[in-house]
Amino acid sequence: MQRLLVLIIAVFLLVSLAACGGGGAAEDGAAAQQAQVSNGQTVYTDSCAECHDAGGIGPELDAATLATYGTAEELNTYIHTAMPLDAPGSLTDQQYFDVTAYLVSQAGKLPADVVINADTSSTVPLQ
Repeated sequence: MQRLLVLIIAVFLLVSLAACGGGGAAEDGAAAQQAQVSNGQTVYTDSCAECHDAGGIGPELDAATLATYGTAEELNTYIHTAMPLDAPGSLTDQQYFDVTAYLVSQAGKLPADVVINADTSSTVPLQ
């Protein structure tokens, strides 16, 4: 229920910004990033948390673990080809970018106003 409320609020904010012309590039980037991270949190909860949260079979996805991938692009490539463990490649490309953004954000490595995608992921260092 809480995830649905967060998603509805994020969509409302994006639609509101678009309807009123937004507040400039920085605000548009911030809103888009916030929506992506929120969507990524939902993907993480639904598809990753069971293995990667405490007591799961996967490693904790903290900043030190993520730093071993070098960039968000390398992390996304790994996640896309190997996760979820029981169904690698089963998420959409957007869901993989969203969960990557969520993880990078949780590690404190997501630059302000950056939305993780094919064009930006190589520019986001994790080290």
